[in-house]
Amino acid sequence: VAFAIEYYDGDSQGIVAAPDSGVETLEDLYGKTIAIDSKGATGDYIVHQAFANAGLDASQVTEVEMSPSNFNAAFSSGQVDAIATFDQNLASAMVTPGAKLLVNAEDYGNLNVSIHIVSQSFADQHPDLVKAMYRALVKESDKAQEHPEIITDAYREFGASDEIVDQVAKFDVPEILPIDADGLDMLEQQAQQYVDFGFIDALPDVKSHVMDCTK
Repeated sequence: VAFAIEYYDGDSQGIVAAPDSGVETLEDLYGKTIAIDSKGATGDYIVHQAFANAGLDASQVTEVEMSPSNFNAAFSSGQVDAIATFDQNLASAMVTPGAKLLVNAEDYGNLNVSIHIVSQSFADQHPDLVKAMYRALVKESDKAQEHPEIITDAYREFGASDEIVDQVAKFDVPEILPIDADGLDMLEQQAQQYVDFGFIDALPDVKSHVMDCTK
């Protein structure tokens, strides 16, 4: 059961052209390679949504699945022509000398949100605890909005360079939203995109597997 949406405006998801790739636009990627994390995951979604929004055909690019830990080496060495990624990996690509940000999710409208979930049995047995978790997430989100250094300090603690941390600091700080009528609509739109992009075969019954913690 999904009980909270972690929403950000999308500037931390995008496609970056590699140095010396000669790629200046999305259409320049036709016939070229773009690194993603895995089929149906965030990188794949970024490619499909960005190309669809631009009126382009995502099947004209070759997506190369690889571990995010290998992104930086493949990107900086020219093994791939571009990378579709998010958060620290996007920041790392953006600060690579000669790289170019082609598009981010602000440009095409971000529906690729994170959700917080619990099991159906837990939600049925402990609805008050689920609502308490939701309130705690909102509290921490509000704290991060007021003190975004909480996020950048965490990146630095886990080894991110100052250059990457400076770029991460420019990204939108996520906020926690309820799965009310608007939240449900957002998730159902996202599910429809997954069908349209071929990630899943049929629309799931989203409404039966969400909880509005504002009630």
